[in-house]
Amino acid sequence: MIATLLSRVRSLWRGVARTHSLDAEMREEFEQHIEMRTADLVRSGFSQAEAERTARAEFGGTYQYTALGREARGLRWLDSLRFSWLDVKLGARMLVKYPLLTLVSAFALGVAIAVGAGGSTVISLITTDALPLNEGNRIVGIQLWDVASRHPERKILRDIAAWRGMRTLQDVGAFTPAVRNIVTADGGAEVGRGVEMSAAGFRVARVKPLLGRYLVDDDERPGAPPVVVIGYDVWRGSFAADSGIIGRTVKLGDEPHTVVGVMPEGFAFPVDFNLWVPLRLDSLGYDWLEGPPLFAFGRLAPTATLTQAQAEIATLESRIAKAHPDTHATLRPRVMPFSQSWFELDDPDAILALRTTRLFMALLLVVICINIAILVYARTATRQSEIAVRSALGASRGRIVTQLFGEALVLSALGAVVGLILVWGIASRLDVMLAQVGVRLVPFWLRFEVSDTTLVWLLILAVVGAFIIGVVPGLQLTGRRVQLSLQRLPGGHATVRMGRTWTALVVIEVAIAVAILPAAVRFAGEWIQNATSGPGFAAEQYLSASLTMAATDSATTTPDGVRDFRANFA
Repeated sequence: MIATLLSRVRSLWRGVARTHSLDAEMREEFEQHIEMRTADLVRSGFSQAEAERTARAEFGGTYQYTALGREARGLRWLDSLRFSWLDVKLGARMLVKYPLLTLVSAFALGVAIAVGAGGSTVISLITTDALPLNEGNRIVGIQLWDVASRHPERKILRDIAAWRGMRTLQDVGAFTPAVRNIVTADGGAEVGRGVEMSAAGFRVARVKPLLGRYLVDDDERPGAPPVVVIGYDVWRGSFAADSGIIGRTVKLGDEPHTVVGVMPEGFAFPVDFNLWVPLRLDSLGYDWLEGPPLFAFGRLAPTATLTQAQAEIATLESRIAKAHPDTHATLRPRVMPFSQSWFELDDPDAILALRTTRLFMALLLVVICINIAILVYARTATRQSEIAVRSALGASRGRIVTQLFGEALVLSALGAVVGLILVWGIASRLDVMLAQVGVRLVPFWLRFEVSDTTLVWLLILAVVGAFIIGVVPGLQLTGRRVQLSLQRLPGGHATVRMGRTWTALVVIEVAIAVAILPAAVRFAGEWIQNATSGPGFAAEQYLSASLTMAATDSATTTPDGVRDFRANFA
């Protein structure tokens, strides 16, 4: 069997390699026969021109014999490739012939494809189970979900202490964001994206520092010297990339810290931070569900799975719930990929929001493609005589539909280029746009750029759009009912009526528009109201500012986990 397969592969390869020479030999042989027949006709009294015309008419088109020869050699698919390239060229000519339709359709498709590709890329990043770190798929987030309030419980200090003894999880730690002002030697200040984090976070991330060291467990001990690890952008911006920064004392707020390390460019674990100070908390000083709000993380043990970790933590928390029913009766533990825990993707509301977003993006593309398909259908209807002639000459319905799909694919490809430009333009300015609307903390794994995933989505949406725009009108125009009507039309002029197919498409479009309209009107109304409504007082006479008090070691912590800064002002 293998020998037969290899023989067929060799035969096919020889056929492909010698296709042009075999076709040339066949055409040359036909020409010889035509010349011989022409000579016979001239001897019988025909003129030279009339004899050549008659001989060629008797032999018919030589292309059909060439096609039969390729089919006998199993190479008919080469003709399909040739037809596809001709379809592309014809599609390009049709775009030039109808410039207004081309511009409107390409821009509309570009917007729909940009929304679909960009949105799908973002949703894929949000729902990813792997961070862009060493074995990032094994980094997990740990939550206690309150089934009563449908929100995660964040005061989990005592629980974290219990989780550190688990067999399936290692390097269990926690963090809490803490905005810190970096005071430089010249007296300048810069707001840093600070975080109080367990030293285990650096072991979980497995990224070596660029300079110095990262935080270690001893830095978390009460009374240990205050230290800080700074990010690459802080090192370059506030300290001019000083290679002697290690060991220098800098002020975070009004408290001096010793710089012990500089992390490499791009490192921002666990979310999007550039300053790391030790998380110094004593779990014995708090009761259950007391202490500051924390986010927990860890790494799966080398041989452990997510399911095993979930089972172990469920068993552990059930014991805690039995011992402390007043605090843990409604709490359920969750172990999930870290990125999904940050976005709380186990929350039914979050899942519904993502699914609704995907649905709206898909519906937008469908609505736009239906509108363009109707325009293309009206344009293609003017070519019914051409389609009828091609059909009469032997072109199959599939061949004609393939040609129309090729033409639509050229238009869709142009729309994909417009969409790519839009996605690139938005991605290059998205950080600025998010900052303008108040979004400051963007997870480091959500890097908005034109990635391979974006290009794949662009390609998929372009093909889907071309199918709706090209194939649906093609099937309608080449249907049996249309062919029969063409045969009855005198003089070859065609008229087209909107049949059940287009009526159904219009009904679907209207239904989609009606479904989307309330949400769109509500969103637009709220945006316009917020943008145009005044504050109700003479706002031009006032200034606004925000002040965030940094949590320092000199501050005390109350039993309920709230920082008390009164000592700073004593």
